Amino acid sequence: MFRVGTPFAALAVGCFVASMPAIAQNKAPATEETSAKPFSVVYQPSLNFKEIAKTIRDGKRLQHWVRYLNATYGLEKDIVIIFADCGMPNAYYARDKHQIVLCYDIINEMMEVFGRVYKNSDEVKRAARNALTFVFLHELGHALIDANGLHLTGIPETNADQLATYILLSRPIKEGKINVAVDGAQYFGLLGENRLSEKAPGDEQMEDEHPLSKQRYFQILCWVYGSSPTPNNKAVIMAAGMSERRLSRCPGEYQNIKSAWDERVEEPEESDD
Repeated sequence: MFRVGTPFAALAVGCFVASMPAIAQNKAPATEETSAKPFSVVYQPSLNFKEIAKTIRDGKRLQHWVRYLNATYGLEKDIVIIFADCGMPNAYYARDKHQIVLCYDIINEMMEVFGRVYKNSDEVKRAARNALTFVFLHELGHALIDANGLHLTGIPETNADQLATYILLSRPIKEGKINVAVDGAQYFGLLGENRLSEKAPGDEQMEDEHPLSKQRYFQILCWVYGSSPTPNNKAVIMAAGMSERRLSRCPGEYQNIKSAWDERVEEPEESDD
């Protein structure tokens, strides 16, 4: 639960929009899978990605996260998580409606992106599932910052990435959380490699509220290592392309992030999910 009444340490350390963009219209009824508060999930049927929509609806990971969030975070505003067709790969937090929208289109993009890296379909699905979890946590970061009226310094998108990483790595689950962060980082890294606009960024990319995808890739990997600076993690992160000079700063960076959010977030109860 957020401690709304306590002072907040400056975060030097997610895309949010003030009003909700149009979602592709589908007249079939939506399915509300969870109606608990403050977080609930609505699955809109998909016209374009029916298999993806069924896989997401039948999956258990997001349901585990929603139960965890409802047990952990006390909010004055209810947050609805919506899966929908959007007409483009996207995920965003709509502040005016207090909704996190996860587009089936972005899940399809994740499958395509990881399909260029992995030959095994199970590996593609695993990586896409992990990347979707991280993107969800990023938008959750925007939602929690907004719902609690937090006024933070720094780049909002970086703040949301940091809160996503903090929530993920602080959650007392048995295994897999580092893989979620690494696959989330890899998704951003692969986008950066495949987008011509990011290979030679112009003013439009440099003025955007989001850091470049490859920057997000290295930042998230840095925080992952900083949370657990073991020799094995060091080897893995350096193999991903990070220099030892940058790596040496990561434990301090993550501890700054953790200390700042620890002052705002109560210690969650243990979970076996």
